[in-house]
Amino acid sequence: MAVNLSTFAVLAIAPLALSLEDFAQLTFGVTAVMFLVSVLDLGLSITSTRYFAATKNLAFLSFSIRARLILFAALAIPTVGIGLVWEEARSYTIPLFCALALNFWMGLRAADQARESFLSYSRANLALACSRILFAGAGMLTGSWDAVLFGLFAAPVLVIAILKAREVLRLVSVDPKPASSLTTHYATFVFASSATYAALTALPIAVATWRLDPVAVGTMGIAVTFVGPLSLLNNALRLVLLPRVSASATIMRYNVSAVRWTLAIATCATVVAMAAIVAEHFYSAKYPLVGLVVAIMFSGTIVVMALGFLNLDIHRQGVPALEAAVNACRLIVAGPALWFAGISVLPLAVTAAALMMLGEATLFSAVRARGARQAASTSQ
Repeated sequence: MAVNLSTFAVLAIAPLALSLEDFAQLTFGVTAVMFLVSVLDLGLSITSTRYFAATKNLAFLSFSIRARLILFAALAIPTVGIGLVWEEARSYTIPLFCALALNFWMGLRAADQARESFLSYSRANLALACSRILFAGAGMLTGSWDAVLFGLFAAPVLVIAILKAREVLRLVSVDPKPASSLTTHYATFVFASSATYAALTALPIAVATWRLDPVAVGTMGIAVTFVGPLSLLNNALRLVLLPRVSASATIMRYNVSAVRWTLAIATCATVVAMAAIVAEHFYSAKYPLVGLVVAIMFSGTIVVMALGFLNLDIHRQGVPALEAAVNACRLIVAGPALWFAGISVLPLAVTAAALMMLGEATLFSAVRARGARQAASTSQ
């Protein structure tokens, strides 16, 4: 939670502290980092968590950490070199370097959650959150988007790497060979699913950057900022739940009482309204449609989160290929739809939210149908 709040605090202040152009660049940079992290993860966070929960074999965690260190060693120096000699490429090289660093942190976080080492996880989160506020806050004083981005994602990971150096050495000392074949096979489908889903979430910002002005990009960026804590909380909760869901022998329950549904809907509606009001109050002078866009994106994200928790049953069933196939179809539809909707920020936001909800609902239907068939065949 501390990491979510620190990220939100920095990105909530950034539109007020930075120029329109710099905040638009920061918005694109944050989106690029989130997309690249999903690609660089290679599906290893979910895969290592799933198999460690089933076997308690540290080889799966060792494989994941080693792969991230190899990626960082292979790509970090060329990325920095290109950025130094080719200034126009910095819009891409800085997010890539930040993503390489953040990917290492994601591996350590997944290892803590797989082992259910929640004290270690909480301490690392607190250190990351404090470092993030310190470094990104210093970056904002410079008024430069790249300093803020580096302070958000790269500099804090250096602190974590120092604090957890002994644990990293212990994990990488474990022979990863026993886990290599199982990890590679399962992670391939998880990677395909994660990468396509990350592309789906990045597309609205990318389309706004390519087709619209900095005000529109900033408006979408503020909406993503307000949605950000929900998305990060969603990712953290999914990794906490994943070991338990993967180890379960029974289908996930879907029955929820009418009273709980009513309370959930009322709570979500209140949260959406509050987010829209706050955004409108602080940012509407520079970004006129920000309240409405925040409400639209917030609503879509809440629906996607609710369905996403139920869709974790994919990993109990052991069929990540199903999610990868559905996400690939979503990406094929979303590309042209968002491009045509990108005439202004409002239709872009509506289309993005509608596509998110429709895609997750489609996946939910497929997962539930397969789980019902699996339960029926088991009972016979």
